[in-house]
Amino acid sequence: MSDVKDVMRQLAEARPGHLDPGAPVEPHTRNAELPRIMAAARPSRAPGKARRPMWGLGLVGLAAAVLAVAMAVTGTDGPAPRSSGGGTAAPAVRGGTSAPAVREVTINARTALLAAAHGAQRQPQRTGRYWHVRTLFGTLEQVGPAGGRYAVLHRYQHDAWNPRSPDEEGWFRSEELGARPATTADEAAWRADGSPTAWVTGPKPKAGGGKPPNTRVPDLEMNPKDSAFAHSTGRASDAPDELNVTQDELERAAADPAELRALLLAHPLGEAHDGENTDAELFETAAGILMTKPLPPAKRAAIYRLLAGIDGVTATDGVKDAAGRTGTALKMRQRYPNGSVEIHFIVDRATGAGLAKEIHYLKGEGDRAWMKPGTRWYYEVVTSQWVDVLPDMPRGPRTGGGGP
Repeated sequence: MSDVKDVMRQLAEARPGHLDPGAPVEPHTRNAELPRIMAAARPSRAPGKARRPMWGLGLVGLAAAVLAVAMAVTGTDGPAPRSSGGGTAAPAVRGGTSAPAVREVTINARTALLAAAHGAQRQPQRTGRYWHVRTLFGTLEQVGPAGGRYAVLHRYQHDAWNPRSPDEEGWFRSEELGARPATTADEAAWRADGSPTAWVTGPKPKAGGGKPPNTRVPDLEMNPKDSAFAHSTGRASDAPDELNVTQDELERAAADPAELRALLLAHPLGEAHDGENTDAELFETAAGILMTKPLPPAKRAAIYRLLAGIDGVTATDGVKDAAGRTGTALKMRQRYPNGSVEIHFIVDRATGAGLAKEIHYLKGEGDRAWMKPGTRWYYEVVTSQWVDVLPDMPRGPRTGGGGP
């Protein structure tokens, strides 16, 4: 036994000083390595078990620990496929046993954003003929008779093919995907309402004009038919879109957080267009750019660093978006005319991909007073990638049916 102790002592004495587990870590080393640790998925640990700080491992041990964590989480299948150009591929469905449930945990938002910046910076620069963005939308609508109201989830999908060359024409495609009772309780109320397959959600006409309330045409259907349509958007232009900043402006700006912040604040942000840009509107606009715009890796990283400088952002790891993809939810509270909300921007820290945007009501007022605190009222699930070929458009009509 003494021989073993002597060998261990000799090995310890021969260890370089920078690998000493008890040695302090330089601040610049800590700041450089922390985003790399945060970019790797981490398994949950059993409560009550103390764990040695990872900083004490030294950089060699740190790299091994991160690799071991990544292997433990992703398994032998490797990471899910990613598309080119900083986009997000559609979630892959794997066979075999299901992975263990991911536990949601609060983490430091600034550290998570810097990790996402690091992940974005490492992605390859790619291009193609068209930048294809598919957005799946979901919105809760309250329907049904007075005294028996219930919520339905209205889903629809948009596809946009934006050409890289100004000599090409772009295309846009839209499709209604119908509505279904949102929860089990809503389904019970729907059945009590006679299981309707269409609803009227618009405001009632004013007295003295329009159709009487009982003859209004339904504007929301469970199984819409022939709802898909597509049209050319013409040649590529540099007109502002709903984000109020053009692609050309983003491309000409330097990959610098301060310059990008100044560029965005030079435009009216948010839906109010009142010229009073708030941090919440800056947060929401930057998130929209990261989800939908084709930008080089360095510029995407700079936008994440811009977000890291905004006060009031919180983060929760292990969150699933409406498509079932797991990521980190970056959250910021905002005031709407009909209540207080929290904007969730869900990202993949490892790649810097923007996965989804959600709006959760903290307190509904007016026509949203029926929403319980924490209700997800609206979502956008985004996949994006460069492609070289357009699909056939428009697609054939959908066929309908009854029941959820």
